[in-house]
Amino acid sequence: MSRPPHKGDRLRRAFQAGMSAARAAELAGCTLSWAVQYGLRHGWLKPKGPGQRPRNDALRQAIVDGYAANRPIAEIAAEHGSTPGSVKVLAQRLGVSRTPREAALARRSRIPPEHAVDYAYLTRRKGFRSAEAKAMLGIK
Repeated sequence: MSRPPHKGDRLRRAFQAGMSAARAAELAGCTLSWAVQYGLRHGWLKPKGPGQRPRNDALRQAIVDGYAANRPIAEIAAEHGSTPGSVKVLAQRLGVSRTPREAALARRSRIPPEHAVDYAYLTRRKGFRSAEAKAMLGIK
């Protein structure tokens, strides 16, 4: 009388057949984390390296370039289908995060120099809100 195959044997067959870790774990009757650890330990699964994440690499490069060009964080995030919060966290990990003062200067620098005096007059002296003053000056 033969014994049923061990879940490790079932995992090996599933990984060698090219199944995903989630599907292999389901077939073997074990948890996903156990299947991944077991597959990595025995060499049936390969760890993800930097070359296997092109979207992440593109996002990181866009963050570095965007921060250097003082582009808004929301704009960088929208281009790559990410959230502003995750862009901020990635930027901090990459060491390119802005201080609050740099962020404020980047926001103010969106006013073209030829409109800066008029913009300051409208917002400070006349009490218009920023959006209204930009609309009057024809700045988007």
